[in-house]
Amino acid sequence: MSLLSLIFNNFIFAYIKFLIILHFFFQDIAKIIKVYCH
Repeated sequence: MSLLSLIFNNFIFAYIKFLIILHFFFQDIAKIIKVYCH
């Protein structure tokens, strides 16, 4: 049971990191689009 919860916690942590990276990635894309459009 502890192994399963450890895998689950690692999965959640990796997923949160992925969402944070994606968030900053899309912010950078939005900045680039604004620069090229204006």
